[in-house]
Amino acid sequence: MKKLRLFAILALAAVLTAAFVIPNQSAFAQEEDERTYDRLELYYERLQLSAESLQLRLNQAGNILATTDELIATLEESGFDTTELVAARDAYAAAVQEAQAGLNNAVAILDGAAGFDENGEVVDPEVAIDTLRDGRLALRQAQIDFADATIDFRIALREIREAYAEEQA
Repeated sequence: MKKLRLFAILALAAVLTAAFVIPNQSAFAQEEDERTYDRLELYYERLQLSAESLQLRLNQAGNILATTDELIATLEESGFDTTELVAARDAYAAAVQEAQAGLNNAVAILDGAAGFDENGEVVDPEVAIDTLRDGRLALRQAQIDFADATIDFRIALREIREAYAEEQA
């Protein structure tokens, strides 16, 4: 009986010791958290680069609009009807402004950096995920708006060129 009681006390001591000595989180779980944080930080950087890239393309759209204005002036001096070209240019300019507004929204979300510190490191993963999701959706919509506007403008220019070529023939 003494042996059984001694064994029960030792077993209870071992269980209590293990409960206080063994960490609640394994080393694998800590490593997984670090990888998750690294991935979130990398994705945050990639979204910022994508926003910068879209801003450069929107700036280039301003140059395209200026060139189109010069073309319109030249064609009007030559006596061509430029109403279709002016309409296409105005539609493109409006779509570029819409894409710029969407980009500004995405940049505001990313600059708010909820869930990240000033160095871009994750401090709250759940909030960081929400920030990345919202920023990604806003940025993607701005990219789609700009791509659609560019395609529509190119199609309109091609149709106008073909119509002018037929007039000249």
